[in-house]
Amino acid sequence: MKIVIYNEKDDFNNLKQNIENFFMRKNVKCNIILVSKTEDLCNEIYDSDIIFLDIKLKQISSIDIGTMIHHLNHNIILTFITNYSHYKIDGYQAYMDRYLLNPLNQNQFDMELEQLIKDFIFFSGGFLYTEGNITKKIYYKDILYIEFISSPRKTQLHLENGKIISMNYPLKYWMNELKGLPFCQSYKSILVDLNYVAGFQENDIILTNNEHIPLSRGYKKTFMQENLAHQQKQ
Repeated sequence: MKIVIYNEKDDFNNLKQNIENFFMRKNVKCNIILVSKTEDLCNEIYDSDIIFLDIKLKQISSIDIGTMIHHLNHNIILTFITNYSHYKIDGYQAYMDRYLLNPLNQNQFDMELEQLIKDFIFFSGGFLYTEGNITKKIYYKDILYIEFISSPRKTQLHLENGKIISMNYPLKYWMNELKGLPFCQSYKSILVDLNYVAGFQENDIILTNNEHIPLSRGYKKTFMQENLAHQQKQ
């Protein structure tokens, strides 16, 4: 994993140490790049996984740099660091994935970085799918929901772009494959991506595309709890 820290003040030590401590305990190698100039940051964006940057910059506004990073590498996880909570709104306007308020102790930072890793797996993870002579990657983040169809026995992946992919796997396969990611069972045959839940109506889930998905009594309590917990993390 490649992590970039961008800070114009060259104030890297505390954050860098927190990151190193986290990955040392995980026994995972991590390449940490330190930059203090915008042009140096641009050279590192394309193959980076996570970027930490100060929300209050002099060379360029946080909104402009967040937009630039998003366009150059839309799969990157962007995290703003600041000493002031009132800068949070700027972060949301700049394609921010996470917002950290200084100072962070190691325990707080570990919890935040743990979630960042999950976000990274979700946004960059996926599987290869072959259709005809074309093989392409289907990203987990693009799946609205997965539905098991009994006849023929297949699972259908409903994607954000409206496409439906049929695969010869049971729903249990996807439950194991997506374990730890924001998917939750709403019905005995349906697995829903919580990122696309817009609301509820009686015994239905309303997705962001206005599609209604059944929410059965047996799964309702767990689904509502997991959805609330997920929304509170956002």
